[in-house]
Amino acid sequence: MNYFNFICFSINLWEKRQDRKHRFMLSLASRNDTGKVFYIEPPLNLIRLFLFPFKELNTKEKRQRWLRALTFRKQEIKDDFYVLTPLFILPLWRFYFIYTLNRLINIFVLKFQIGNYLLKKSVLWLYHPYDYCLLNFKFFNHLISCFDWAEDWSKFFVEFSESRLEFVDKLQKQMISKVEIVFTAWNSLKEKAKKIDPDSKFIPNASETEQFISTYADTPPYDIAEVTKPIIGYVGSIKDRVNFDIIKSIAENLATGSVVIIGNIQDTNLSTPLPQQENIYYLGAKPYDTLAKYIKHFKVGLIPYKPELTEGEPTKQYDYLACGVPVVSTDLNELYRIKDYIYIEKDSDNFVNRTIELAEQKISEQQKTQYQEFAKENSWEARTKTIINVIKSKLQEMQ
Repeated sequence: MNYFNFICFSINLWEKRQDRKHRFMLSLASRNDTGKVFYIEPPLNLIRLFLFPFKELNTKEKRQRWLRALTFRKQEIKDDFYVLTPLFILPLWRFYFIYTLNRLINIFVLKFQIGNYLLKKSVLWLYHPYDYCLLNFKFFNHLISCFDWAEDWSKFFVEFSESRLEFVDKLQKQMISKVEIVFTAWNSLKEKAKKIDPDSKFIPNASETEQFISTYADTPPYDIAEVTKPIIGYVGSIKDRVNFDIIKSIAENLATGSVVIIGNIQDTNLSTPLPQQENIYYLGAKPYDTLAKYIKHFKVGLIPYKPELTEGEPTKQYDYLACGVPVVSTDLNELYRIKDYIYIEKDSDNFVNRTIELAEQKISEQQKTQYQEFAKENSWEARTKTIINVIKSKLQEMQ
């Protein structure tokens, strides 16, 4: 077989801030040894459109999503890359039986949208444990199935009852045992997966490395042009997992310089108030393709997460490193595998001291190059190369 397609049942909307699900599929679509990539969004609930029409149609992105769903249209985003938005017609989809019936309807529509020939040459790429039902539709003739285990779903749905969470855990274990290939986003998930499928593969997160390295950023963006240097920066969501006491302490102990925070407030009721020193700047969220223009003016990049509230591996460390910026992180287990390239501090005082020390130093060109070379090894392109090799190897075993 010269190539194969990908059908990804994602858990993230296409217009959402792009992360692992988006980046994998976009990178796979750009390869010469793959065919078409179909990114299938989480389904829209038809009942919600009737009950809350203004809420469902109050943005351009929402209207575009509903247009895709109601016209059964696949939208071509770039060459051989399509976004599809399925509909759930039956209400109460959180009951697995109803979810399965809705997915059954989705598959009939999908066979019409994509074509049975393409389905037979496609890799089925799954995220949600409820999509285990797709593996049981015998007429859904995909080539091979993969489960990218990127969340421990038995802990993810905080609104579910304990018995429902146990059922979700059972489903994700069944998914691991039934698919041909299991990829995991965290080392800790890999260890759990290997108890069910010893051949499970660890594929960590990555970065758009080349984009960050090649971005021209001699002139700082307008909103940091007048900010006092050196700049210590954080890029990411503003949530309770961020240790704002550390950020406050850094700002207070800087002899000169500023702390710049890029990201939206995600938790409306933060347990710790946002520090409001004069040298702390909250810039809000920025488009992903503009982040390098900011990070390249950072002296230090921060990952100030509370370990007890953080699961999995962040991705921002690769963005910082691709821009040649040293990284200081709190004590996150998933980052110890790259401890030779970042600074991990267990103690808050040590975190603050290390950050200020780095802010006052001049990074050598050799060190900057080492950071960027390491980031290249951790690009989405590098990850998808590994994925393709694993799939090809598995297909050879199955022949």
